Formats: sequence, structure tokens, C-alpha cells
Amino acid sequence: MGKFIAGLLLGALATAGAAIYLMANKPTATEDDQIMFAQKSFFDGKQIGGMDGWVAISGTLTGKGLAYPNNTYAISCIKENKACLVSFVEQIGHNQIGRMENPLAYPIVKWNDYEIVAQEEPSPIGCWRLTITIDRQSKALLWLEEPTNQTKPNCKDADTNIRKYSIEDSPGWKRLTNR
Repeated sequence: MGKFIAGLLLGALATAGAAIYLMANKPTATEDDQIMFAQKSFFDGKQIGGMDGWVAISGTLTGKGLAYPNNTYAISCIKENKACLVSFVEQIGHNQIGRMENPLAYPIVKWNDYEIVAQEEPSPIGCWRLTITIDRQSKALLWLEEPTNQTKPNCKDADTNIRKYSIEDSPGWKRLTNR
């Protein structure tokens, strides 16, 4: 019986040692571990007869300070609905994506042949506001998050940096086309 227990303990120690060794020598994540999202895409219905009221752009939201830089966003602006709809999904870990987010609607405050601007209404309790600007000529998007309500007590510790992001090709797509 003593040999049996000693064998069990020795086996358990060996298993634990092997697990620790494998975890310590696990290869670190590389750029090749990133999920490859599609390249940037732009559609302007003005270029197709009868669809002037629809502009869409999709790709990776890029810029400093993003929690999940490998992501894909789809923004569709519909003039008749007076709103831009935004959906996105982000890579949250090794070969792992987060939940597909439900579309968020942002009211359109400007629509002309050159640009579309959507901006959320300032919230009385929020500490920042989002403005989305699509330049129809350059097929580019600016995502601007700016502080608001900085004199409100609930915003005393809020981030006061202005954050600017754009839609570009995904990191995976850039690697693929640069090879």
C-alpha cells in the first residue's frame, strides 16, 4: 500500500512539473496569431443611380489607445433614416473574438456631396461625445471622441484627452499585402 501511495504522489508531482514546464515554454503570441479581418471597403450610393442616400465604410478602427486594435467596424449612413449605424467586433485574445455588437445609431447632423457627419447628443451625465465624419471624396472616416461636461461633478476624474481614430485595412490584411 505504501508503494502505491508513493507512486501516486510521484505521478502527481511529475504531471505538475510537466504542466509547469509546458506553460513556461509556451510560445508567445505573434502577429500571425491575429484573426485576419477584411480589408477596408467604401461604398457611396451616389455613384449608383437612385441610391444617393446611402454611404457605407468598413474596416479596422485604428489609432492610439484602443483596447483591442485588431477589430472590424461597419458604419452605414442612411440619409432617409437620418442616422449612421455602427456595428463592430474585436479580437479579445489569442484566436478569440468578442461578441458581435448590436448596431448603435448616431444621428446625422450634416449630409452633403462632400461629407457626412453623425454626432451623438450630449448626455447630461456622460463625460464624452462621439462624432463620426465621413469624407466622401477621399473615402475616409474620422472617429472623434471628445470630453464634455467637464464641469460636472461626475466628470471630475474623467479622461480629458481628445481621441481620434480612422478606418484602415486590418493588420492581417496589411501583412498579407506587404509580403
